[in-house]
Order: sequence, then structure tokens, then C-alpha cells
Amino acid sequence: MKELLEQFKNLNPRDPGAWPPLPKAMLLVGLLVGIVFLGYFLDWQEQMDSLEAGRAQEAKLKDEYVAKQQQAINLDLYRQQLREIDTCSGRLRRKPSASSTPSCR
Repeated sequence: MKELLEQFKNLNPRDPGAWPPLPKAMLLVGLLVGIVFLGYFLDWQEQMDSLEAGRAQEAKLKDEYVAKQQQAINLDLYRQQLREIDTCSGRLRRKPSASSTPSCR
């Protein structure tokens, strides 16, 4: 352990090429982490927020599509029900004669 700590003593900041391997590796890892950290906050965070907004919009549009598709599937049934309602209400508006009675369900 003492040997590892000795590698960090007497480092010349003007000549990092002459440093022992452990300080060089730690410096490179530190730089890599710093670059990734800065990249996240300066560039990637905005892109991730935009991507998340796009995902939310996609989910909303899928829900709307499913609802409209369900309406389209049942459109003929709705039209048939509307015709039945119109027919039935038309019969109810007329005065029934003594011999006929409306046959609405």
C-alpha cells in the first residue's frame, strides 16, 4: 500500500508522460468521467428530455388511435342504431291511429 502511495509523491505536473502508471490511469479515468459528466449536462440532457417528450406524445397518439379505431369498427353499428332511433322517434311524433301502435323496442 505504501508503494502505491509513493507513486503519487513528487509528480511533475508539467511532464505527465514521466508519471508512474497508476497516476496516469487515474488521471485518464478522471478526465473520461469529467467529459461524460459535462457532456450529459451540456448536451445530452436536452436530447433526453426531448426524447421523453416524444415518447409521451407517442403514447398519447397511440391511445387516440386506438379510440378512433374502435369507433371506426363500430361505425356501422352506430349508424344502424341511429336509423332505428330516427325511425322510432318518427313514429312517436306522428299521431297514432286507433288501429296502429308504434312497435319500438
